[in-house]
Amino acid sequence: PYTTLFRSTKLATDRWNLTAVFKTPLIKSSVLLLLIVISSMTSFLILTQIRKDSLSTSIYLHKDWLRAFQWIEVNTSDDANFLASYTSSSYLPRYTGRKAFTGYHCNTVDFAEKFQQLKQFFGWSDLSFNREFLRKWRIDYVVEGAEERLFRKKARLKSSVLKDIMEKVYQNSQVTIYQVAASE
Repeated sequence: PYTTLFRSTKLATDRWNLTAVFKTPLIKSSVLLLLIVISSMTSFLILTQIRKDSLSTSIYLHKDWLRAFQWIEVNTSDDANFLASYTSSSYLPRYTGRKAFTGYHCNTVDFAEKFQQLKQFFGWSDLSFNREFLRKWRIDYVVEGAEERLFRKKARLKSSVLKDIMEKVYQNSQVTIYQVAASE
C-alpha cells in the first residue's frame, strides 16, 4: 500500500494534480481525523475561555431580577444604554428591550475588546477610566447584581464612592440600578 501511495503521490505532484492523492483512503481518513481534532480543540478552548471569564448561573432568573427588568421597562427610555456584567447583559435586552454594552458574545460587535473594558470598569481600579468609559459609550445606567458586587468587593470599593459617578435609582435584594450622573 505504501508504494502505491508513494507512486500516486509522485505522479500527482509531477502533474500538480493533488486530487489523486486525496482519493486514497489512508489520506482521506487522515485529513478527516485531523479536521475533527482541530475543530474539537478549538471548540473546547472557546468554551473553557467563556466559562472561565463568567460565573456560572442558573437557567432560571430570580424573581428580583424579573422585578428589576420590569422597573427598567417602565422607568427608562427605550433608547437607554445599560452596563452590566456579561451574565446580566445577556438577559437584559431580552427582558427589557434596552441596549446593553455587552450581551451574548456571538451578538456583540468586538466582544473580546468590550469584555476586557467591562472587566476593567467593574475592577474599579481607575475612577477616571470609569468616568471616561461611561461618557465614551454613552452609558445611562449601571446594573449591579451579585457578579458586579463581587468585582467591587475585590477592588475594596465602598458604594459611597459611586455617588460621585452615579446615583442609585432602584434596589431590591438581588439588583441595584444606578443612573449615571448627567455630567458624566
